[in-house]
Amino acid sequence: MTENTRRLVGERAVGAIKMIFLILVALSMIFPFYWIVMASFKSNNDIFANPLGLPTSFRLDAFATAWNNARMGMSMLNSLIYCGASIAILIIVSSMVSFVMALVRRSKAMLLYFSFGLLIPIHAVIIPLNITLNQIGLGRTRAGLIIAYFVLQLSFSIILLTATMRSTPKELIDASVMDGCTVNQVFWHVALPMSKAGIATVGTLAFISCWNDLLLGMVIAPTRELQTVNIAVSNLRVSFSDSYNVLAAGITCMFVPSVIVYSLFQKQIIRGLVSGAIKG
Repeated sequence: MTENTRRLVGERAVGAIKMIFLILVALSMIFPFYWIVMASFKSNNDIFANPLGLPTSFRLDAFATAWNNARMGMSMLNSLIYCGASIAILIIVSSMVSFVMALVRRSKAMLLYFSFGLLIPIHAVIIPLNITLNQIGLGRTRAGLIIAYFVLQLSFSIILLTATMRSTPKELIDASVMDGCTVNQVFWHVALPMSKAGIATVGTLAFISCWNDLLLGMVIAPTRELQTVNIAVSNLRVSFSDSYNVLAAGITCMFVPSVIVYSLFQKQIIRGLVSGAIKG
């Protein structure tokens, strides 16, 4: 066997081992979702009799029970309002700040300042944040929770969009200025359209974070009328602690929207995360 043949066999063997390892990791991550979805279509007895297999008959009564008892429709609407409003504010503010830091007045000090926001865990700020919202009259309100979601996502969004906007070709900016564009026009007509991948990344990751939040919703908007979908599903444990099919149905209803959103914007997320990796 020649040296090239040995090298080729070795590379294929390493590639096969890597592929097997990645498949096992993927299966370990997919399995919990598979179990939850299958359990939501089973009866409670079927879950115990056949925990890993397909349902003997697909049933929808668990979804109806979870939907009605958890007031899932109202809770999902609340979560959509919180996510939509906070993401809209987040994209507008973070893109404006990032434009200034990336193309108008570069400031390493400001970028370092915002990076500190990534180091502070939510548990360290949730109490002072709640106190501040109560003092300004926004505690236990939709606006208060929207502001909380916006604030906690701001640092990451600014850092990501700053890197994205720094990858905007300088020649394009100079040509726009020479054609008579003002700073505002450069932002709206050049920098913002060129940063669509980064904006899609910020919006998608912010949506997933807000949609999956439980702690902030319990502290800032704990009332039944303002509850998020996570709180609604969590409350199912009180009345249906032994009905695993109902709990699984509620969890399925909860995570399906975030899976759909991520699937739709997956390519943009990857493009946004790698943009600015060479420049900036």
